Amino acid sequence: MKLRARTLLCVALSLVSMIAILYSVARVSMMRSFAALEADDARQNLARATAVLADDLATLDNTTSDYAAWDDTCEFLEGKKPNLPTSEFPDEWFPRLRINFVLIFDRQGREIFAKAYDLAARKERDMPQGLGAHLAHGSLLMGHTHPGSKVLGIVLLPSDVLLIDSQPILDSKTRGPIRGTFLMGRYLDAAEIARLADISHLSLTVHRLDATSLPGDVESARTALTYVLAYLAASIKCR
Repeated sequence: MKLRARTLLCVALSLVSMIAILYSVARVSMMRSFAALEADDARQNLARATAVLADDLATLDNTTSDYAAWDDTCEFLEGKKPNLPTSEFPDEWFPRLRINFVLIFDRQGREIFAKAYDLAARKERDMPQGLGAHLAHGSLLMGHTHPGSKVLGIVLLPSDVLLIDSQPILDSKTRGPIRGTFLMGRYLDAAEIARLADISHLSLTVHRLDATSLPGDVESARTALTYVLAYLAASIKCR
């Protein structure tokens, strides 16, 4: 092979090698950039979904507070305003505030008033099945020991998921003694999830952690979360 041909061949091989190296570096860099963008997008979407759910709970909490810390509710428990449930919780009240059920208990944990409403069918319905197991005297939802006590969050029932708020019944100035327990809630069902998705402009899907069959990515997330919770529990125990 002539010198000129060998030189051209060497130059060509060098160029090919350089292009291959540059392509590999660029590909790795782009993949990392895309992965970072996807992770950042996922974090932003998670923050938006968390914020809209927190706002839903806050709205429920504000409504519960209005009735739990109220002189009229105290007087109802004292027998002075027996018609309060009829005047304050008519059927049309429930869809207006998107509330599915209301319960009032006295200080001994006895149920004084209870009403559940089907927002879709626009009629009264039975209380959520399984809720009674969480309403035993001294339970988390019923164990208010001071005026500032509150239980706000999500309850998993056998067939339903609830957003629930339980507060002690106080006077209008939020002073004790505690007269009883006021509890409100709404279903975190398909209609409510669709409403939250519309507000957040996200595609939201809710899965129960205790479900026996989950999509692969959700199952991976549950496994990772289980490990994290187990590690935290072990760390707290060691301390």
